[in-house]
Amino acid sequence: MVSSTVLESVLDLLPQAILVIDGADVIVHANQPAADELGYGANGLVGVSVHQLGEPGASLALPAPAETTECVLARQDGSSWQCQLECHRAGHEGGDLRILIATSRETCSAHLDPLTGIPHRQRLDERMRQLQAEGAEAVGCFFLDLDKFKDVNDQFGHLAGDQVLSHLAKRVVRCFRPGDTVVRFGGDEFLALVSPCDNLAARSICDRLDATLRGPVECGGRQIVVSASIGFAIGSPTRALIDSADRAMYAVKTAC
Repeated sequence: MVSSTVLESVLDLLPQAILVIDGADVIVHANQPAADELGYGANGLVGVSVHQLGEPGASLALPAPAETTECVLARQDGSSWQCQLECHRAGHEGGDLRILIATSRETCSAHLDPLTGIPHRQRLDERMRQLQAEGAEAVGCFFLDLDKFKDVNDQFGHLAGDQVLSHLAKRVVRCFRPGDTVVRFGGDEFLALVSPCDNLAARSICDRLDATLRGPVECGGRQIVVSASIGFAIGSPTRALIDSADRAMYAVKTAC
C-alpha cells in the first residue's frame, strides 16, 4: 500500500489546487498549489471547514461526487478567486474522504477547443494524472470517430462541416455525466473518461452515443446524417487504456 506521505507528495506535483475533505467537510490535506492560490501556509488549511473558504455572507455549495460547479473562494487576504470546483470520492479505502479540484475559470477557458467549445487534449492529460493520483482502477475510456466525415466537408463545404462537428460535439457531451471528461481528441475524433465504470455501464453509454449521433443535423436548410464508430476499454488510467479504446474503435469501424 502506498503511504499517505507519498500520496501527498504526488498531489503537490499536480498543477491544480486540491483539497481533501472528510465527511464533516473539514480539510485534512491541501496540496501546495491550493495553499499558494488561497494564500495560506503549508498546513494553514488543515483542520479548517471548507465552508469557511466561501465568500463572507455566502454559503459555499459543494458539488456532489463526480460533478463540477462554478464557485467563488475567498483567499486569506480577502480577495476572491473565481474557479471551477470538481468533486471526486477518494476510493474504497478512503472512506468518507472526498477530493476537491479547483481550477481557475481563465484556465478552464484556455483548455477549450475553439471550434466545438469542449475541452481539448490538454484537459485529458490533466484528468489522467488526477485519476492516477486517486488510484482509480476501473476507468472507462471511450474513443469515438465520426464515419466518413471528410465526405461532409467535400459535399457541403468546410464551413458546413465545422457547424455539423460543433453540433455533434454537444450531443456527445450530453451522453455523459457532468463529472465525466469529454474532449476533442483531434479532427473528427472524441474521447471520454468515466470513473468508475463497468462493462454494463460502458455498453449503455455506447448505445446512447450511437442513437444520439445518428439523428440528422440541420445545416443551411439541409439534413445531414453522420454516424460514428465507438470503442471502449476499461482499466487503469494510462496511455495503454487509450490505445486499447482506439483499437476497439478501429475494430468497429473496419467491421462496418
